[in-house]
Amino acid sequence: MSSILNTNLGNVLKLYFQEQLSHQEKYGQFILDKYMPPVAGSLRWMNSLCTRLNTQIDSFKTLQHPITQSQEAKDIYEKNEIIQSKIRDLQSKLFLEWIQVIPDQIEKNMKESLFKRDIQTKKIRLNFNPQLSAILREVHYLKLIDQDGIPEKALELEEKNETMRKFTEKLNSTITWYNKIRKTTRDVEYNLIATEISNIDSLIDKGQTQFSWNSQDIWDYMVNLHGLVENLQSHLEKSKTNLEEIRNALIPYARQPLFERRDGRKDTCLHIESREERVAKRFSEIKQEGDRIRFLLNENMHIFKMDQNACDPKWQKYIDYIDDIVFNYLYQCVGCR
Repeated sequence: MSSILNTNLGNVLKLYFQEQLSHQEKYGQFILDKYMPPVAGSLRWMNSLCTRLNTQIDSFKTLQHPITQSQEAKDIYEKNEIIQSKIRDLQSKLFLEWIQVIPDQIEKNMKESLFKRDIQTKKIRLNFNPQLSAILREVHYLKLIDQDGIPEKALELEEKNETMRKFTEKLNSTITWYNKIRKTTRDVEYNLIATEISNIDSLIDKGQTQFSWNSQDIWDYMVNLHGLVENLQSHLEKSKTNLEEIRNALIPYARQPLFERRDGRKDTCLHIESREERVAKRFSEIKQEGDRIRFLLNENMHIFKMDQNACDPKWQKYIDYIDDIVFNYLYQCVGCR
């Protein structure tokens, strides 16, 4: 039995501990569950390994047999202590290295601005350093294993975890909407919302130059920016939905010309019998759709706040844009097939 225990200790040292050390030397961390952070996960793994070794030793010691007091048994106990000491030394080294860099990382990253902007595309991204997210995860799991000596700055950051989550969620949705506006808005639409975009950009500039993650009372700023961007995005989405409805109303006429060739053959003449009736019917249908188009266009006029500025060149360019769409569909309507 003592030889089995001795073999188990050797296997633990060789197959588990040495293998992990080799992996850490090569990749910078232990082999861990993918959901575990590197430091807390490594400490937890080493705690589990020590527990496993001690359980085997303790079970052996409970045997009512002289072998537990033999020289061979004492050698096993000493071997276990050596292994345990190596594990504890590695734990201390790993944790010490972590706590030496964490306070500076927190201080530096919490001073960063809220946004970064791509100069070419004008799109923005969240400037919340992944190091902060990693630290928050580490502290969470370190507290679960009752680790002592966690830096005060790390504990203070962890206390703000829910606040930081709320901040990043709010800003991420704001960023998604803003970047979508930048990506999908046509020039004729952008001209109509330029003032609103300018107001939003002024707030974003503050997030780049005046606010950091340490700033006081930035929640009101985030809510204000979020509301402006959400309102603009929803209005643009509605205007685009109306535009799509205009297209859908015209598609049937583009697919079916006013006059077609007999039997659908290209070598036959146009079928123009009852042309007056055909023209009158198509005119009535187009007029009805025209009323619907005018309604949708008036709705977009309200969305873009042009109700009292119908002669504004920016609105006239938008009207020209819609006219081109309508013309292209109606042109196909009178084409020949």
